[in-house]
Amino acid sequence: MSDLTPAARQRRMLAMLDEHGQITVRRAAHELGVSDDTVRRDLDALHASGLLVRTHGGAIRPDPGAGGVPLASRRITRREAKERIARAAVGLVPDGATLLMNGGSTVLAVAAALGGRRELIVITNNLLLPGRLPEGVAREVYLLGGMVRRDGEVTLGPVELPARPPIPLAADVAVLGVGGLSERGFSAVNLAEAQMVAEMTAVSARVVVVCDTSKFARDVLALGGTLDTVDLLVTDAAPSGALGRALRRAGVEVVVA
Repeated sequence: MSDLTPAARQRRMLAMLDEHGQITVRRAAHELGVSDDTVRRDLDALHASGLLVRTHGGAIRPDPGAGGVPLASRRITRREAKERIARAAVGLVPDGATLLMNGGSTVLAVAAALGGRRELIVITNNLLLPGRLPEGVAREVYLLGGMVRRDGEVTLGPVELPARPPIPLAADVAVLGVGGLSERGFSAVNLAEAQMVAEMTAVSARVVVVCDTSKFARDVLALGGTLDTVDLLVTDAAPSGALGRALRRAGVEVVVA
């Protein structure tokens, strides 16, 4: 049995993808000395992070021009965990709050679960999110402008609303999905998305990161912020090891759904 950590296994799998262009569950299990089920879980985690695309029996690299795994695919991955996370995150949003929300399938699940809230002001770069808000939840909804990234169904641009001169935003709560979460901080698979997350964090009184365990111990392309900029992490299982210790040092409250 292999003694590699999940992060080390997944790095090896990505290296195999780089070398061969594709990977099969059977071949990865043989080379890494682990079970087929372990490989499948690792591949699902890498798929959710946008680093590969799952296929029948294995995986391939995503199309470089597509910007990662389409949101439609991510929405059906670990759906039950995301819905539990969403229900827990809603309890952290008070009525009347100004709420910043970014892209991603977990944030969409949070939006859909906001049915018990009222008088929210919602600001987002998530193109699908306004349509996911239940009736009567929001007093006002604003969509941030910029280039449209179609695979992620988001806009990429400055975190500001049209005004002359520009007026800085001030949000009560930021609910942020991430591509990876490690002791270094939280990261995104796209440079512009990482910049937007950093700006959302800077203008919010409280920062809530929502992600499932497939994002743990993983750094993707660009850091959006360090752990000490996060107030709460809402997830489906308690982080352990180096990540758990780093979250405690940074004073991040962990809510397990």
